[in-house]
Amino acid sequence: MQTKNTYLLYLNHRIAHDIHDEIEEKIPNVKHCMVHVNPGTK
Repeated sequence: MQTKNTYLLYLNHRIAHDIHDEIEEKIPNVKHCMVHVNPGTK
């Protein structure tokens, strides 16, 4: 995922963690996933 470059590191990690949990909870065929954060450049 790409986030705004003004987001603090902990906020990026929180967003990624929330997305990770939601994917694993709501998609039955997914047993594990990894969400990678790319801070934006603008």
